[in-house]
This record gives sequence, C-alpha cells and structure tokens, in this order.
Amino acid sequence: MAIKRGSRVRVMRKESYWFQDVGTVATVDQSGIKYPVIVRFEKMNYAGVNTNNFAEKELVEVPASETESRKDLKSAAYSTAVEAGKRKTNVTAPTSGKRTAEQESGSGDPLVEGGGNQGTEKR
Repeated sequence: MAIKRGSRVRVMRKESYWFQDVGTVATVDQSGIKYPVIVRFEKMNYAGVNTNNFAEKELVEVPASETESRKDLKSAAYSTAVEAGKRKTNVTAPTSGKRTAEQESGSGDPLVEGGGNQGTEKR
C-alpha cells in the first residue's frame, strides 16, 4: 500500500525521537531519494523540530478510526466541564489584604542609566 500525502502514519524507526508516534505525511518525493516521505508531528523534539524524513518501509499507515478515537480522548481530557459547578474558570483567589512589596533601595527609580540594574529595559 503506497503512502500518500495527508495520510496518518506510525513511525517504526527505533532510533527516531518519534518512534511509535503518529504523524501526518506532508510530502512524498518521487525522485528516488533514500528517505522520500516527510512526516509532520504535533510534538517537537529537543531541537524544536516537528518534521522528519523517513523511508516508506519505516512507516505504517494508521487507520483513520484509530486516530480519530485517540483525538477524541485527548480533547476530552483538556476540555472545560459543561456544568457551571464543576468549572474552575473565573474563580478569584481570596486576598489577605497585604500590600505589595515595596522597594528597599533608596532611589525611587532603580532603572537609572549607569545604575546597578544596567542592561535591563524599562517596562
């Protein structure tokens, strides 16, 4: 079965960061290169990259029903509860009435050019 653009695939390359993860095929190169399939993942690796090239024999196409059911489970875990009593949005923390911390240094503006905080920007 040929892998096509847009299909969901599972990575079987053991040394890959995305080993056994599911990704989406971005392109399939027909020029005869060694790793013609570019796969895009949701998760980034340690270098901040979320795409990689693979050979077709390193990929297994995943049925659409499996990916949809996992996506439903994933979104359900992070969704907000429908019942108002279970929702935790717009809940304000009780304040103790304490004032905010005040500056201990003698000057009123610590970000003076040439001062001890040189190099920081005023916000």
